Amino acid sequence: MIGILTTVLALLFLAVLLAWALGFSTNRKSASWSGSIKLPSRLIRERISSREDFQFVGVEAPEFRSQFLRDRKILMLICLQQMRAVAIESFRIHRTAVSLQVSMKPAVELRLAGDYLTFLLLWELARSLVWISNPVAAQSLTARVYTAAEELSDAAKQLIATNHSLRTEI
Repeated sequence: MIGILTTVLALLFLAVLLAWALGFSTNRKSASWSGSIKLPSRLIRERISSREDFQFVGVEAPEFRSQFLRDRKILMLICLQQMRAVAIESFRIHRTAVSLQVSMKPAVELRLAGDYLTFLLLWELARSLVWISNPVAAQSLTARVYTAAEELSDAAKQLIATNHSLRTEI
């Protein structure tokens, strides 16, 4: 069992690396930071992957279980896509700040870049797990992705708030 899990995780990791190597770009131009890209509500994300709802449907209406899981899978994939859009926009703001030579400490820049790469890896793992299995199985992983996206968003908001030249550029 452990061997199968290790093999699946290794294949998943290779798929992520392959997708990244083939150039599935995260540099798509997105809307300016006007608040148009927002994280979905944490409560919505939690309800989509709720074990209680899954168990309720399994007990009360087992004939709807497969449709329930399909619908929740689609909703969670949409949620994950919104989280990714926020992270991409946040990192775009960081890149804009660096190009404008806004004074940032190298440690802060490295932390943001590391956080962004961590987010992308977690996001790809969560998306794959939701796609392969279901949102209930990926509940803790999607919570980590949400937290990572929230941290990137907060860092971008703080960067904008402290730099007037960045506010006019974005």
